Amino acid sequence: MRYLATDMTMTSADQIIEALELVPHPEGGAFRETFRSAETVDVRGGRSAATLIYFLLRAGDVSAWHRVLGSDEQFLYHGGDAYMLRWIDHDGTFHDEPVGMDIAAGELPRRVVPADCWQAAFPRPSGEHGWSLVGCLVSPGFDFADFEMATEAEVAARFPGLGESVALLGGR
Repeated sequence: MRYLATDMTMTSADQIIEALELVPHPEGGAFRETFRSAETVDVRGGRSAATLIYFLLRAGDVSAWHRVLGSDEQFLYHGGDAYMLRWIDHDGTFHDEPVGMDIAAGELPRRVVPADCWQAAFPRPSGEHGWSLVGCLVSPGFDFADFEMATEAEVAARFPGLGESVALLGGR
């Protein structure tokens, strides 16, 4: 793994992807698993107790609507523009929560999406960096067997009262 400049304003998404050895993710963006617990839990045929990935989105990219079945997911801000996390809880309430370091603007460096909740994200459109890098900690650990994606139209049909809230950067 290559090392990055300490001044993240001078670092491009391509440099981060190369240095952290990220690869394309099915929901969009780029990722790499960095931790998988050796401890296991007896759920859904056995899962690692926790997993952790780097996840990067470029400006204009989205993390498409998806959910992680049976596992909570924590988002940990690492750098770049705020990570604009949208999710819908079990009773259909919509949440729009930025993950970042500008506390005065309502950002927090850590957010949690409970298990089985629909979620999507994109970098803050007005950001100066052109990318957002977060860590995603999933517990019990992530397995693609527990991963489900949906289009905006499918999410809108499941939650008709949310209207345009489910749109991501122009309907992607």
